[in-house]
Amino acid sequence: MSKAKFFIYRVKDEKGRDLYGVMEGLNKKDVQMAVSRTKYYFVSATPITKKRLFAKKVNFQTLIMFTHRLTSLIEAGVPILTGMDILWRQSENRNIQ
Repeated sequence: MSKAKFFIYRVKDEKGRDLYGVMEGLNKKDVQMAVSRTKYYFVSATPITKKRLFAKKVNFQTLIMFTHRLTSLIEAGVPILTGMDILWRQSENRNIQ
């Protein structure tokens, strides 16, 4: 019996915007099937490796700045995944990405 893994997936919404998320599944096809039951169009899924899970740590000040900006976006009515995508694209810090 296969062991479930976590995948970072990318989807498109009805306006063609990219959204990202994390989902547990047995394989890429499993994630694709789960996403197909939503209103989003599946683009890709990449397994999260141990190397990626234990990447370099983000310093405290950078984390505070990120969460403050994310909070501002959420309070402005931006969906959390969209807000994280915006911050990810704006970030120059590879550890945040």
